[in-house]
Amino acid sequence: MLRLVLDRPDEGITLADCEAVSRQASAVLDVADFGRARYTLEVSSPGLDRELYGPKDYARFVGRLARVTFQAPEAKTKRTITGRLESFREEGGCEIEVRIADTGERLVLPLSQIQKARLEIEL
Repeated sequence: MLRLVLDRPDEGITLADCEAVSRQASAVLDVADFGRARYTLEVSSPGLDRELYGPKDYARFVGRLARVTFQAPEAKTKRTITGRLESFREEGGCEIEVRIADTGERLVLPLSQIQKARLEIEL
């Protein structure tokens, strides 16, 4: 997988960006004699419901709605919540604060307990 990192992260990826990468990657693959078989080159952005991977993602998307799956050390089953990312803190270990959408309850979660987190699409 090839990843392109933009120097304007707050603007997001446009269709024009995907088209430009597709043209350039296609030209490089043709010159490199990528292979004799047919292939499909697919270029896309992470999307509105992108997955959150590390501290930078959590810090960047504070204020956004997310679906978070986690397992607390004392719990035997995992739990999935949907809520607003209220804050991200690095001091004393990385953790997020989430306000659960249904109840308004605030929950503080260390990133080490989060198994998966993905932004929710808000219209």
